[in-house]
This record gives sequence, structure tokens and C-alpha cells, in this order.
Amino acid sequence: MIVNQLDIMSANKFSHVNRLANHSVQRSPMSFLRQWAPGIAKMLKHTQIHLYWNILQLKEAILRETCVVCGESSVHLYLPTMERICHPCVHDNHAYWYLPVELAAIIFGLDIPDLIHTHTLFLPQLSKIDFYYTDLGAWVVPIKLALTEALEKYGNCEGIKRASEGKSPLAVVETFANPDDEEFEVETQHDIYRATKLDSPTPVRMRLLVSLGNCHRTAYHHEVSCLVHVINRDNTRQTHYSCRGCTAMHTYNKGERISDINIRLMRFDPALVKYERSFEIIRRAFRVWTETDLIKHIRAECIAGWILMYFEGQKMWP
Repeated sequence: MIVNQLDIMSANKFSHVNRLANHSVQRSPMSFLRQWAPGIAKMLKHTQIHLYWNILQLKEAILRETCVVCGESSVHLYLPTMERICHPCVHDNHAYWYLPVELAAIIFGLDIPDLIHTHTLFLPQLSKIDFYYTDLGAWVVPIKLALTEALEKYGNCEGIKRASEGKSPLAVVETFANPDDEEFEVETQHDIYRATKLDSPTPVRMRLLVSLGNCHRTAYHHEVSCLVHVINRDNTRQTHYSCRGCTAMHTYNKGERISDINIRLMRFDPALVKYERSFEIIRRAFRVWTETDLIKHIRAECIAGWILMYFEGQKMWP
């Protein structure tokens, strides 16, 4: 795993900055913490914030966590910069990922009209021509919606792949002995899309993370969960019971204002308006980190510290 591939200096830094973060958070007034991380008070009740971790304890804690969906090893870490590092389990979490409609059309072999839907969103601050609705660059679509449309049109994942490559979807293709083993991969630098079954064995009603009003979706329910604040239609803060491994949606009450200093702590540009900042949060929250990315981040950028989050009380250190 990640820790095994760190050199000694990087491993020591990983442990040291975690201790610094613990010390800083313990000394900070809760009002300050709430200002840049709404809901942090409740989160800290489920952390090991009072312990000083050595590298062996961190390694053991990371290695023992597994994804409740696929069973593979997973990493659930929370950074003060509002990032969550999670095992990129992309099963039904497509519901929370968005793509520009043009890019979605290319990836899934669809036409633009196929992606015009009530769940397609217009983000005015992304428009480059004075908020004009014909600017396709400002329209985004849920990946799950695009995937569903493509499966209905082409029948299976192999058909989608052939269509995206410009090949005839009617050509004879290899049949899979086990349909559940089908995979849809796009060979690009953003190759993070895989098609799997769209039904969930353990569904839970959860609000979409972007402005869809009262519309709900079924998503995988990870046991790693906590109360987090998500971006609502008018950019106000609402608390929902959400999946810690799949959400990092933090915003603030529109009657309050985060200082420029705290905005920079989250590595955002203070000049961004609320729509732009919301979109940047979405992009950051659902970026899929490769193992190389994680190691590079720990070595080069981990200056604020890591707070290890635990998901069950019985697994907490004695």
C-alpha cells in the first residue's frame, strides 16, 4: 500500500505532520474550526484526535480498512484542506459525478440531444459568453445518467466502447461468460469510467450533491459514514447523512463569509464566486487519486496535516 512505498523521510513526515495537525486542532477554538469546516465538531467525536500516531499505527489502521462494496483495501483520510482520499470505488457512485455534456458525449458515444435531460445542469459561471444558455461548456450531466442512456442505446458495455471508438456497434463482438465481469474502459488520461450494474444491494436515499432540488437518487451506502454539509440549490448549508468515502461537500451558510485566509487554507482562490467555488469543490471531491498521486501528495504537499477518521467505535484504539 501507500505507506510501504514511502521512503523513511517521507514516512516520518507523514507521522510528524499528523501530530502537528492533532495539536493544532486541539488548541483551536471550535468557533474557528466551524468557520472553515462546518460540522467538524461532530466529526471529531469519531476521530482519534487525542492520540499521537506513530507510523506503524497509521500503517496498520490504513491497511485494515476495506471497501464495503468491493472488499478491496481502502483509504479514508480527511485533510483540513477539505479533501478526502478514498478508495476509488466507482460502482454506483456515478450518481455523484458530473461531466461537461460534450465530454460525456465523446466518452459514451452519444449525441448531445441524448444528454439533454431534467438532470442536466447549467452552471452560469462556467459560461464564456455572458451566461448564454447555448454555451455547451456550461452544461454538465451526471455520469450515471450518461451511462444509463448509453446502455439503453447500445445494449452492453462493449457496445458503448465500440461506439466511443467510432466502430459499428452492430459488429460481432466477444460475448462474456459472466455479464457481471464486463468492464467499460476509456483509454485516455482521464480513464476513470467503468460500467457496472446500476442497482444497489444496499440502497439508501441520498440527495444529489449538486442543485437538483428535492430529487433523490439511489446510491451505494458505505458503512463509512458521517454527517456532512452538502451544497444545496442556493448554496446554503444543509446537513445530510452521507457517505464519508464518497463526499467532501463542504460549504457555508450564505449569511456568513469565510475569510480569505481560510479560503486559501482550503487551496481555493478567494476571487472565486460561490458558483465557481462550488464547482471546484465538486471536482476536488471526486478526483480519483492513483497510488502514485497519493505518494507524491504526501511527499510534496502534505503541509496541513492528516487526521485519520475511523468508522466504527469498536475499531477505535484502546
